[in-house]
Amino acid sequence: GYITVDNNAGDRNNITFWHGGEALIERVTSSCSNTIVITHIVGPVLMESWIDNPSVTAVLSAGLPGQESGNALVDILFGAVNPSGRLPYTIAKQRSDYPADILYESNEGDFPQITYSEGLNVDYRHFDANNITPRFEFGFGMSYTTFAYNSLNIRSGPGNNAKRQEQPAPAAATPFPVPIVSTAATAVAPSTVAVSGPSSAASTLVSSALVISSASVIASVPASVLTSAPPIISSSGPANLYETITTVTYTIKNTGEIDGNEVSQVYLGFPASAKEPPKVLRGFDRTFIKRGKTASISVGLRRKDVSVWDVVKQEWVIPPGTFTVMVGSSSSSIHLTGTFVP
Repeated sequence: GYITVDNNAGDRNNITFWHGGEALIERVTSSCSNTIVITHIVGPVLMESWIDNPSVTAVLSAGLPGQESGNALVDILFGAVNPSGRLPYTIAKQRSDYPADILYESNEGDFPQITYSEGLNVDYRHFDANNITPRFEFGFGMSYTTFAYNSLNIRSGPGNNAKRQEQPAPAAATPFPVPIVSTAATAVAPSTVAVSGPSSAASTLVSSALVISSASVIASVPASVLTSAPPIISSSGPANLYETITTVTYTIKNTGEIDGNEVSQVYLGFPASAKEPPKVLRGFDRTFIKRGKTASISVGLRRKDVSVWDVVKQEWVIPPGTFTVMVGSSSSSIHLTGTFVP
């Protein structure tokens, strides 16, 4: 059977904190003007009731990091590790901003009919399609350093998928001074930080490890597999679906004072006739860049990446028209754009 916590039997049926978490934050902030909120959560929670509290100077979403949680958090809090992760979901400002909700009751017995009317507009794609501003968008994250994006180039063909000229990460991190409002956990534990201040209506967020699922962290994935899937033969279509037909290259410069990783993301906008979401993630790359240095990144787009399923022909087809490439540090923070025709 399932355990029941705050009337949640098994899966949660709300997106608020359990065990009176909001009341705890209110009590602590009433006595402490420099409160760091650390959350251990499995998905989005509502933060609007306290996120703009001037006494909340940072918010850290630590996920479910396990036995090394304490060490991981301290590494970021005291500057031994520079965080670089990204949110794997969107945190909305209100529950109704999400495209779907729980079905609590049904007149259709134990097996109700559920219509997925949102189609492909799930998570950030739903927010984009409906012009909804979230609290923290998909792919968002912070670092103790800063980065500048430049030199977008889009060309036909596979290009050089060895992809990047980067600095090797140091074997051991060296502590460095950090801003008092910055917190997170190390890459050992998936964690995300939001920083909020009294003079800013919008908070920002940082994490130390891009979470692929609740049990996997991007920091442990070899760099060679980050940009696209290997050229395999799939039952979902011909082998050439997995051939790289367009290559996107760009540069990122570490413009801050500290070495760090940047997780750049490549989104694709389809021609309007395809009736796809406004933008879809098609690749990302976690790149370690020393301060003052520049890295060159290359992300390949496969034939399938620019295709849609034709229900009449029963095959993948490339819709006619102009595609838009968007390169950024989150689904909302786009730094470079360009177009191409496959």
